[in-house]
Amino acid sequence: MTTYRHMRLRADLEADGAIALPRLIRVAGGDTGQSGRVRRFLLGLYNGDAFKFDLTELRSLDRNLQEDCMAVLAMDIDGPRVEVHERTAASAVIAKWAADAWPQEPSR
Repeated sequence: MTTYRHMRLRADLEADGAIALPRLIRVAGGDTGQSGRVRRFLLGLYNGDAFKFDLTELRSLDRNLQEDCMAVLAMDIDGPRVEVHERTAASAVIAKWAADAWPQEPSR
């Protein structure tokens, strides 16, 4: 049974995650070690089967980035209402990272 309190909590979590997601995408577009970790985190949310993410990598992030990752992850606490890559205008960016990183089939 969904209660008003539960709906309000979910709305708050989604609002926090929606604020954090563009910051993570901006960092993930860089070329630092932290950028790579954040990019792998976002790709893991995009497609966890294809892009495995080792949660211990979160330990290497600055505290503010850790909190942003947790905020984005919390948006999906009850199952995603909207997939992470569909929540932002940067969906094309995440899809491009996936295409660049996905193992390509050998041509025949």
